Amino acid sequence: MHDFKKFEGIEETLPAEVWHRIMDYLLAEYVDGLQAALTSSVVVPFNDALSSLYLICSDDCQKLVVPYTMAIAEYDPIEKQWRTYNGSTEGCTLCTVGGSFFLTITFAQFLSKDEALFVDGDRAFIQQIGKGGKRLVEFVHGYRAYITALSASTTYLMMSDYISKVTVWNVKERKCELCVDYNEEGCVCAQFSPAEDILCVGTVWGKVLFFRRDDAGWHKEAVLNNNGDEYYGKSVDTIVFNAAGTHFVTSSSDGIARLWTVQDRRCLQEFSGHRVIPSTGGETAISGAWFVPNKKNIVTLDPDKIRLWDSSTGECLTEECVPEEYLAQASNPYSSFIWAKIHPSGDYLVVCLNYNEIHLYDMKTGRFRGQLQDHENGEGPYYPFCFDASGDTLITRRRREVRLWSMKKALASLEMRHLSVRQKLFLYAIAQVEKEGRVFELQHKEHREIYESLPRNLKKLVAPFAKLPEDTKIEKAA
Repeated sequence: MHDFKKFEGIEETLPAEVWHRIMDYLLAEYVDGLQAALTSSVVVPFNDALSSLYLICSDDCQKLVVPYTMAIAEYDPIEKQWRTYNGSTEGCTLCTVGGSFFLTITFAQFLSKDEALFVDGDRAFIQQIGKGGKRLVEFVHGYRAYITALSASTTYLMMSDYISKVTVWNVKERKCELCVDYNEEGCVCAQFSPAEDILCVGTVWGKVLFFRRDDAGWHKEAVLNNNGDEYYGKSVDTIVFNAAGTHFVTSSSDGIARLWTVQDRRCLQEFSGHRVIPSTGGETAISGAWFVPNKKNIVTLDPDKIRLWDSSTGECLTEECVPEEYLAQASNPYSSFIWAKIHPSGDYLVVCLNYNEIHLYDMKTGRFRGQLQDHENGEGPYYPFCFDASGDTLITRRRREVRLWSMKKALASLEMRHLSVRQKLFLYAIAQVEKEGRVFELQHKEHREIYESLPRNLKKLVAPFAKLPEDTKIEKAA
């Protein structure tokens, strides 16, 4: 089995039952299926009544924070366990629900391993994360800040209330660079461009406020009319830039996503047909819209369908519904999808459903690929959730429990279905050597070519068990 010189036709030479045993072994050895992606769980104490509140994690996934109570979980690498304690709430605004206190924090994000940014009431502040963590600096907006955006490098922070003004702060230099009244447009969402020189703000009146940064600082450059002459209620709910920062897509409560150019701010394409459902304060249709990495396609998510669009023609290429076997379990008659995020790799859309499951959809095809499920009883779905910086770990919260899932194993399980015969036998050989307590040495060119051809997540899993001889250069397969 360790001889890789005769791979051609080997599948036909193996009896079917032997081949099935090899595949079952590989799945158990490397990934143990999607349902075994759960690797550990952390219990963070906070009020049961606040089950819809979110959490944040540091890039290395060593610290978790529940912002609404400042409950902190920190991983001890020596003891190999999580410890929880309450962080400092000094200077925070406190409210009560059912006799319990919680904070009025509307935004939170780690800036470094030991510092995080929080938005509380009419101001933002940076605080040390740890026992006795101190508040380091404040940025005062002046009115209660409901809408917040942070640039990719965490240099710029935007805050806005619903009806008054927009402020933009330079977090690193700790100064305000923009303060403008936008005449009661009503801010709903905001997003910085990847180059951090453009800020787009969506409003309840269906407009996009377009701000630009140049040598003179930030200034409002244009107001884009997203919905024509539509009335209040057709709000711009999400704004997303593509990786190059040349285009952005908006989604609106009128059920239409729109593609715009940054340079001349033209609407190039409209993507319609999304289901509009009633919601508190108006209507909602599209939960999100995203650009497909390395392709000129767009993915949109409405209450119960995922669609893949050709951005050039506006044609819907694929339309994926919630798998029928899951619909009967849905607790909300209006919506099956309730929370979604792009995996850091850009390859998958991770979606939380309202009946306690997390589904994975392929960003390139828009198709359903699999689900994460732990088969344990629990109340409420797994949302909101977040990833660590590498994307190897998914952190979810449900009621009092915070769970860590191995996305590396989950995605490797999906990759396993598309391996060639050579790749499958190569993994089998590595597993056999590892069981003997040895490392598989990539001595032959063919070994190295197969190793390099493995999908990203499977390669991560086998890397500790595959060794490249010293002074050997890997020659990639053609």
